[in-house]
Amino acid sequence: MARRIKVIHNPAADRGRSAGRLPEIRACLDPYGTVDLAQTARGGDATRLAAQALGQGYDVIAACGGDGTVNEVVNGMISRPGPVERKAGGSALGIIPVGSGNDFAWGLGVNRNLRESCARLFTEHARCIDVACLRDHRGQTQYFCNGVGLGFDAVVAREAGRIRCLGGFWKYLAGVLRAVASCRPASATVRYDGETIAGRILMVNVFNGRRSGGGFRVTPGAVMDDGYLDVCIVPEMNRLSMLGLIPKVLRGSHGTDRRIRMVRGRHIVVEIPGGLAMQIDGEIRSEPVRHVEVRVLQDQLRVIA
Repeated sequence: MARRIKVIHNPAADRGRSAGRLPEIRACLDPYGTVDLAQTARGGDATRLAAQALGQGYDVIAACGGDGTVNEVVNGMISRPGPVERKAGGSALGIIPVGSGNDFAWGLGVNRNLRESCARLFTEHARCIDVACLRDHRGQTQYFCNGVGLGFDAVVAREAGRIRCLGGFWKYLAGVLRAVASCRPASATVRYDGETIAGRILMVNVFNGRRSGGGFRVTPGAVMDDGYLDVCIVPEMNRLSMLGLIPKVLRGSHGTDRRIRMVRGRHIVVEIPGGLAMQIDGEIRSEPVRHVEVRVLQDQLRVIA
């Protein structure tokens, strides 16, 4: 029996460049037969479409966009009411990476080559990975598959989003340089599996994946199916030290810096009385957060990888 595949395409991904790639995407999918393709028009559409596709029994639900599109599709697949059998069957997540960063796809080994990523949807190479559930100070719940960043990392995402003349990694690098000039530290307490770290921090990252911002290996040791989340805590430091940290994070060697804490946990709580900016899978939240609680959900998502 032919596999039923739903592709959810976000034309706004990569600053709207994804819209112009639609004919190429269709051409790469056409040789495999009938594929249902839907396009999003606004934020939240991918979540709704993914939940519908899950209920309709599609074998693969593919996010065609960037990390933000993947996040919406995952939220539609995970948060849909009713029992969903994920470990031994059910719909699998597929990815056609046409966004700016594509960090989650990179972590899964999904190539940015359109022909290869489309062909991968029709293979049987599925695996189960972990997903994280986040609850903020307002009681709102959201799932993520790659990572959440508080402080500097979120400011980078915000600044990169304002840059129109660059794309991909270079946009995020320019965002880093802008964030160095504008980011301010805050007092925070991080609790993970019974341990506590408190002090003035520049950034806290809680990641299931390894990379952020199109090339920054914030948590290089993270494994997506080990039942743990990796946490990177960067303390307050001056701007010169921040600049010196950039090449280390690009290489993933910043863990050797004595000032930085790299820990792992299943249940992480971050308290920031003064609030910090937050990004989830590359998408910036509209307001600072003061409380974040994250739990790992082991083996909750089947992915084509």
